[in-house]
Amino acid sequence: PALNNLAYLCAEGYCGKDEALSLAMRAFRLEPGNPGIMDTLGYALLKNGRHEDSRKVLEKAASLLPNNPSVQYHLGMAYKQAGNKQQAVQALEKYTRYLFKGIDIILLAYSPDDVIIGGDLANFAGMNAVYSRYFTYQPLPARQTVEISGLAKGALVEISCLAVR
Repeated sequence: PALNNLAYLCAEGYCGKDEALSLAMRAFRLEPGNPGIMDTLGYALLKNGRHEDSRKVLEKAASLLPNNPSVQYHLGMAYKQAGNKQQAVQALEKYTRYLFKGIDIILLAYSPDDVIIGGDLANFAGMNAVYSRYFTYQPLPARQTVEISGLAKGALVEISCLAVR
């Protein structure tokens, strides 16, 4: 796990992307059936511009970890970079559903009165579709959308919450 974690941190920009790929490959050779390591390897491949290799590895990871939001997010990024917009939208909508589920759990546990959710307008339609399907109770959580030129570190979706008691 430590080697995989180090590879992931490198892929996130804490060291070079080449080093991230090298470390991820070493971790994968040690545990080739570990879907968490496959996710890191796919992410490192993506960061190194190897979109098709990344997609293949991340599809395998997603088949083994179908409910893992990080894998869905990385897969969505791989699809987007490979030019497959429809599959990117599907993966990112699944990722967004997991985020909303987490928000919903917090809301139910703490009974807040208000939630603010924001995102990149390029992904607003997909987020809005998931929002309307996921939150079925009344009153709906409040939303705020802010247009920005891009998200940090190339993120495709950003959701922030503010809960008020």
